[in-house]
Amino acid sequence: MTKSQLKQLKKALRDAGISSDNRRRKRKKPIKQEDRESILENIRSQFNHYEKKVNKVKHEVGGRKVRGIEGHPSLSRQAGEEKRKNTILKDMLRRNKEGCFVDNRFGENDTHLSLEEKMLQRYAVEKQKLYEKNSIYNLDDDVGNFEESLAEVEDFENIREDDSGNIDFKTVNDEHFGGFDNPKQLNSIKKSKSEIMKEIIEKSKLRKYERQREKENDEIKREMLDAEFDDLHSLLTKNYGTISSKTDEKQKDKDIQYDLSVKELAFEKRACPSNRTKTEEEIAQEKAEELQRLEEERLKRMKYEYFLENDVKKTRSVFSIRDGDNLEDDYISDNDNECSNNADNDTEFHSFKIYKYEKIDGVSYSTDSIKNRLNLNEKKATDGFSTSNNLGSESKNTAFESSNESQDLGVGKKKELAYIYACPSSSSEFLSVLEDIEQKDIPKVVDRIKVLHHPSLHPLNKEKLQTFIVVLLDLILYLSEKKSASLITLDLLCEHLRDLSYKYPEACYDAFHKKLRSTRERFNQLIFSGKTKSLPLIQDLLFLRIIGAIFPTSDLSHVIVTPTLLIMGQLLSQLKIISSGDIVLKLYIITLFAKYINLSNRIVPEVTNTLFNILKILFERNNRNLENKKTSIGSGNILSDLFCKPRALKISDIYSNDDNDKELEISLLKTTVQLIDHYATLWSGKSAFIEIFSPCLNLLKEFYDKMSLSSELLDEINSICQGISKLLQFSLETRKPLKLQAHKPIPIPSFIPKFEKEYSLDKKSYDPNHDRAKSAKLRSQYHDLERQKRCKEIKIQSMQQK
Repeated sequence: MTKSQLKQLKKALRDAGISSDNRRRKRKKPIKQEDRESILENIRSQFNHYEKKVNKVKHEVGGRKVRGIEGHPSLSRQAGEEKRKNTILKDMLRRNKEGCFVDNRFGENDTHLSLEEKMLQRYAVEKQKLYEKNSIYNLDDDVGNFEESLAEVEDFENIREDDSGNIDFKTVNDEHFGGFDNPKQLNSIKKSKSEIMKEIIEKSKLRKYERQREKENDEIKREMLDAEFDDLHSLLTKNYGTISSKTDEKQKDKDIQYDLSVKELAFEKRACPSNRTKTEEEIAQEKAEELQRLEEERLKRMKYEYFLENDVKKTRSVFSIRDGDNLEDDYISDNDNECSNNADNDTEFHSFKIYKYEKIDGVSYSTDSIKNRLNLNEKKATDGFSTSNNLGSESKNTAFESSNESQDLGVGKKKELAYIYACPSSSSEFLSVLEDIEQKDIPKVVDRIKVLHHPSLHPLNKEKLQTFIVVLLDLILYLSEKKSASLITLDLLCEHLRDLSYKYPEACYDAFHKKLRSTRERFNQLIFSGKTKSLPLIQDLLFLRIIGAIFPTSDLSHVIVTPTLLIMGQLLSQLKIISSGDIVLKLYIITLFAKYINLSNRIVPEVTNTLFNILKILFERNNRNLENKKTSIGSGNILSDLFCKPRALKISDIYSNDDNDKELEISLLKTTVQLIDHYATLWSGKSAFIEIFSPCLNLLKEFYDKMSLSSELLDEINSICQGISKLLQFSLETRKPLKLQAHKPIPIPSFIPKFEKEYSLDKKSYDPNHDRAKSAKLRSQYHDLERQKRCKEIKIQSMQQK
């Protein structure tokens, strides 16, 4: 029977002599500590079977030792880990570290060595490495064979083949019988180290000179061969000239192509170093400093000393010799010449050089943007109005009532444009600043105010610019009432207002909200009074247009745009049409609606109702006029309608009270028809398109059949009728009628009872639910036990009573 592990361990320790045996009397010598640890490790490995792996041999052969039967995976794993730590781990730690280096200097980490000892040992190690590398293959080394010169050592060059074996006289004389008094040997023995080094240096110089002389001779011979090589080569090859010429041409082409590519790379934009992209604060700081510098120069030019200095420089340059290095301050380039010719417009030159209208969200400050924002003289139906300010003095701007009403911007004496302006806090203050400035220079003044009062330059500039939004809005509305107002100036000012609205939206909302409230009050007076004198101001109409240009009109609900749409809809639905001016006003508002809903395609019922009412009114007027003309004696009035051509509507037509102006009526008809065509195209995809434009199509057909108009206008009405009829037909084809939701048919429930095929009276439950049947069974068993227990208790009580 095998013993236990504990007994086997004790026996192994006793046999190894580590544990003491009390039964033994003789004591051996104690084991050393190193041997003790190795013995214990051996015993530990024998008893730990998990650290050993044995591969079973299928066919054992006696007397043969097979490798790999027993293995120690933990030891091999540990050895592999240590090896990987010493090799792979170091490489992994140095991975992705380009600038790392290993300090292999001798004695760097040795604290016992001084600095001089480290330097001496490093020098010795370097010299030893250099000697080991160069000493083996150094053919020019003078010292060899134990510091004897190789020239004096016999090289056995004159060995004779028929040598008899006798020793020559020189050897016998020097070595066998004398040689002690030989001066060569005495000198060689007594030479000092310095003398030996001198001899070595002299010999090295001599050999160097000989090598140079041999090299020169070789060069001379090589040149002679090169000179004769062409003659020899011409004899060997007949077509050498053609071949060489072809190769030369190819080489030249390659060189030219290479030079071209190098020059292209030199002039490549991406090859040139680019400047760092500046932040918005840095750009604003540079612009403000540049404006201040230009203002200082302008003020300096206004003084007498500036012109005196320039005269001195000019007189000095007359008497000086002109050369390339003597171009001082009086040198004028071509561009400066052009600028000096326009001395009166010096400020424009500076402003053009430094400031160009920047882009704000993809919109540049160019005069072309007026066609998209504020131009009211376009050919499209949605922009069928042109501005005209010849309205007399019927309206005033409330923001500028404190200023002189008779003054006009740019009318007074022309004043030089400054570069620095204070940010105005009120409209009257700003108007006094712009009193002697032309209208075309007002956007420059606004731009310079924005640059000088950038929020990054001073903490109070933000509040100043927020106040400036109200002032700028008042200025735009004030200029719109002037006769000499320029649309280009208004457009540029609106771009500045749009820029400020992006930066300070809350202040912009407050300013527009106040203006919108006052505009609504004036519109309410117009609606409920019904008088032509209370027609809206031009600034109110322009204000509605500015809102559509600055704020997003496609939002579902907006703080400014949504109330504006309600006000415009109220004007269309509640304003009574008394004269032609009311029709012009409504058409203008419908044109604004077209711009507002261009992206959202929102259906506005007031627009369609107003357009159809205008068509009916114009149709009735034309029929009435036609009957009056037929009853009249002459037929010239009827012919005048045929030759009357429409024109573009103007803002001044709103204030017109002449209902007999035939040209205006035809222009109203054309604009109305074009607006109907535009809205039909815009709402062609709506589900209610048929119900909206079917009545309109019938009315247009009556116009075409019964009205006496010019051929061009009739052709246009006919083309619009055909387009609307095609859209109606297409919408009818694509319309799908409403249907009830398709459901899966519900089956009729059956009440036929289910019969059990294997019915039995003994079976108490036929519940298909297994869990419910199991719980019912447990419940019945519990009731049975309770009943039996009660019966037993009753029997016991009855027995006790007896």
